[in-house]
Amino acid sequence: MLPFAIVDFLDGGGVAVVPCKWFTGPEESACYWPPGRVNISKAVKNEVIPNSDWPQFKVRVLGKSGNYAHATAKLLKSEETSDLHTESDSGGNVGKGKRKRRPVSLSSSEEELDGAGYDRPPFSVPLLPQVPEIHQPEPPQLLNIRPFVQSPPPSTPSAVTPDRRLQQGTNNATFRDGISVRLLSLLEEIKETQRVHGKMIQSLLTQRDGNTVAVLPQDILFPLKTVSDVEAMELKLADPTVLKEVVAVVADIGGSTVDEATRRMMAFLLDHSLSREYNFVGRHGKREFRGLKLFEVIYGSLKKNALTNQINRKEAEKAVSKWLIGARDRGGNRTARARGAEQDG
Repeated sequence: MLPFAIVDFLDGGGVAVVPCKWFTGPEESACYWPPGRVNISKAVKNEVIPNSDWPQFKVRVLGKSGNYAHATAKLLKSEETSDLHTESDSGGNVGKGKRKRRPVSLSSSEEELDGAGYDRPPFSVPLLPQVPEIHQPEPPQLLNIRPFVQSPPPSTPSAVTPDRRLQQGTNNATFRDGISVRLLSLLEEIKETQRVHGKMIQSLLTQRDGNTVAVLPQDILFPLKTVSDVEAMELKLADPTVLKEVVAVVADIGGSTVDEATRRMMAFLLDHSLSREYNFVGRHGKREFRGLKLFEVIYGSLKKNALTNQINRKEAEKAVSKWLIGARDRGGNRTARARGAEQDG
């Protein structure tokens, strides 16, 4: 009698290898199955005699084998077919049936390590239902549709690089600085204009309160046109009273700065052509202006003017000398000299 059998548990538990000692009777229609506390793998290999308290299950014998290894091989084969040949001498077939896939129960290494088994036969794993054949529908006919062409996105300004942003910031800062300087300059000019106007108003009020209006003596006429006129005027200005009256009249001409007041006063006293005959110290073949009473008239008038009364004699000399040096360019002489230079060239 072969010691091992491959059985199919009729309650749907699957197939497994059991010792033939586990059959409950000679009909081999039922067998014992160890409870969970028993190591199933060792119990099968060692052909442990079952206890009376082991549960019993109905089975169908699929085949038998002379050793555990062959039985395990047939167990795997039973997954494909129920027609397993035994190793009996007669060569008869046991358990012929239809080909049917069955779940196989093999003893695992974990069972050997843990010593745990099952108190019921192995469960059958339900098979997946057959997937119905899916009929692929015919592809619909393509419509003749014009392809959509996306218009290019509107051009966007290029991103400002850090260097360009820094340059723009520098330019803006320079522009702001320039505006600030210009505004400060305008404010200073406005303040200076207010100061000049204030002094001029004060001077006019002083004259009104004094009820004095400066006028030239009857025999004094300006501007002087010739050297002879200058010599005659020098004789008249030798009189302190006449000098004082002339200074009062010339001082009323005024000016906001020393140069401006000097320019206006000298133009009142001397004609352009006569001014070219003089320089301040009398060099280079010209007549001296420093020793004339006319210079005293200019200096006295600058001291009397409310806007230039802080001037000293040296500053007055410098302003008069500057005006006399530029005398040759007045009255259109600069343009005439430029034309002559072009013709000579």
